[in-house]
Amino acid sequence: MDYHVKWHKPIQLIEGDKNNHLIYTCDEKDMKTIPEAPGVYAFACRFGSSKVLTPLYVGQAQNLKARINQHFQGNVPLMNKIKGRRSSERYYMCGELVLGRGQGWPKNLKKYLNYIEKKLISQAFERNSKLFNKNGITIKTNRILSRGRVPDFVDSKITDSE
Repeated sequence: MDYHVKWHKPIQLIEGDKNNHLIYTCDEKDMKTIPEAPGVYAFACRFGSSKVLTPLYVGQAQNLKARINQHFQGNVPLMNKIKGRRSSERYYMCGELVLGRGQGWPKNLKKYLNYIEKKLISQAFERNSKLFNKNGITIKTNRILSRGRVPDFVDSKITDSE
């Protein structure tokens, strides 16, 4: 089975409104570009003058826009960890799950999202990224095919090694 993920342009995080207890947020214009669709996402950072984004946290959601809002408004421990990582810039990026022609949303969408998330986490660990989450499981004979603005830390084609 092939999993297709369309990556959107990375969004730079900005300091949130301390009066509303927001550590980070993003520009309103950028927020409008986040799809209300299932997919995977990552918080990442850029060190110094490097153009490469390094993942800090990888997750999945049935609604990417709702999930980022949950992180901004209620996930203080994660936002503090991201803030505590020494880097020059911090980003949010999302990859929307894309269906092939004639495919409908699967009954087990959560299973697909979990699989993609775990493979991205595994790949980040293989590249020595220090993630704040530590999950990973292997399912045989599956691929994740990414398109769009694929982050540097994601291969355009990921295939199970077993």
